[in-house]
Amino acid sequence: GRGAAAPPPEGRRPGMVPAPAAAVIEAAACRANARHVLRRGLLLGLGLATALSLITWAFRGMAVGALTSSAEVRAAAVAVMPLVLVTQVIKGLAYPSNAMLMGGSDWLASTLAMWASSALLVRLLSSPTSGSGLMDVWAALAACFAMQVVTALGRVASRTGPWRVLR
Repeated sequence: GRGAAAPPPEGRRPGMVPAPAAAVIEAAACRANARHVLRRGLLLGLGLATALSLITWAFRGMAVGALTSSAEVRAAAVAVMPLVLVTQVIKGLAYPSNAMLMGGSDWLASTLAMWASSALLVRLLSSPTSGSGLMDVWAALAACFAMQVVTALGRVASRTGPWRVLR
């Protein structure tokens, strides 16, 4: 009859994937997992912050009324609330964006994002434009958080530093 099948190369069992192919498969799985975690974090941050903002808006009278009995303070709070709630949504994206950088041990990008957003915040607070102190503060905070999101997402999208794995 036929002879016995040739034994597998040294160190390999039958059906075992060769080391270079296994590395490619592992890298692809790593990229897929990283993208999933990044996407999930952003969607959860956005979803939860949006839900909280919508609930707060729906109960704005009760929320503001529970905080103060001053008619002037209530009027100011209600006037600035739309901007506060938009800022909350942007901050809901900033938390996972910052966490991406920290989780990826991307300390340089994390530091630069904080410095850039802080510089923007100081610049905007140094030159108010709306004539309303509260509006200027919340607009500056929204811009600060947006800068964190843009900087973090830009770094991840660049696929440099620790984000090379996403190539």
